[in-house]
Amino acid sequence: MTIWSADLTDAQLKMLMASTVEGYGVELRGSGPWTVAGNLVGKGLGHIEGGEPNGSSLPGLFFANDEGIRILREFEPEPGEEDESADAFDRYFEAMTMRGSHDAR
Repeated sequence: MTIWSADLTDAQLKMLMASTVEGYGVELRGSGPWTVAGNLVGKGLGHIEGGEPNGSSLPGLFFANDEGIRILREFEPEPGEEDESADAFDRYFEAMTMRGSHDAR
């Protein structure tokens, strides 16, 4: 089954955006980020390195994988559609406004 951005919560999309197509790790401190990252891993959209959800001297890091990056590509403008100064977060928030917010899953 293919996962699309509409299948994700706002928190899950934010974490994917923070990871970016460049593959930056998103620091996981506290139960909220660990839960979001765990849900993304369960959907096959990334992986976690290091740390532990119930306490660790070092935080874990979430990284989007190719499937997670495919979802981020949904927010890229069509060639000639937008100026180059708009970043992925602007496109994300525009998409969120268009689809409306929904409850966390």
